[in-house]
Amino acid sequence: HSTEDAAIIEEFFVGHEIVCEGFIDDGKYYNLSFADRKYFDLKNEFVPCQTLFPSKVDRKILDKVIACEERMAAYVHPAFGIVHAEYLVNEQTGEIRVVESALRGGGVYISSHLIPLSTGIDINEVLLDKATGVPVDTKAVIESRNDKAAGYVCFH
Repeated sequence: HSTEDAAIIEEFFVGHEIVCEGFIDDGKYYNLSFADRKYFDLKNEFVPCQTLFPSKVDRKILDKVIACEERMAAYVHPAFGIVHAEYLVNEQTGEIRVVESALRGGGVYISSHLIPLSTGIDINEVLLDKATGVPVDTKAVIESRNDKAAGYVCFH
């Protein structure tokens, strides 16, 4: 039921969700890592049951996501910030759709635990340094990342 007597119609997209974590410094986007995400099969509820870093999605598709994040960062041009994004991907067609892209750390321990565990980078510390005027070579920090596995699995 709409109080405006209107409806929004969206395209149905066949695919699964990935999580994209990054950092922006002076409008430039730096990718940290990708994760594959699954949801509980619950009626009318969308609750993640697992998020696993790194993603197993084909690199060409991940590069499309990075290009999209780079375009958004260049357009909005924030001074700095953590970026949490969610995309739907169709691995058969190579198509992607943005679900969300926001200047915030990923919830459910993504920015606080999973990113440091999977990359070796405490991105929240980088954010605090930038916010307090501590010089940060963001490119060097991102290039120092490790590619390890980290994730969470929930049970219902």
